Amino acid sequence: MTRSNISTRVGLIGFGAIGRSVVDAWSATPVRGHTLAALLVREHQQGEALRAVPPGVAVCTDIADFLAADLQLAVEVAGHGAVISHGERILLA
Repeated sequence: MTRSNISTRVGLIGFGAIGRSVVDAWSATPVRGHTLAALLVREHQQGEALRAVPPGVAVCTDIADFLAADLQLAVEVAGHGAVISHGERILLA
């Protein structure tokens, strides 16, 4: 497989104002060489997130499910609380 055929699997943490903007932008113009594979959201955001993401994106409310998406890159757009809650586990994955 050549490098041009490899897609980096990206997970996005957060679905507030910034997270929604990133999902909307990614949906409109996919990022070359990268696949949005998972989105970690709060339970009350799950329905809206499922409607917003492209097909095939795992919308997770649990960090274990998020990490099970075989991610190569996690992008935090949720704020300090998410880093405190999930940062160490993501770095160890």
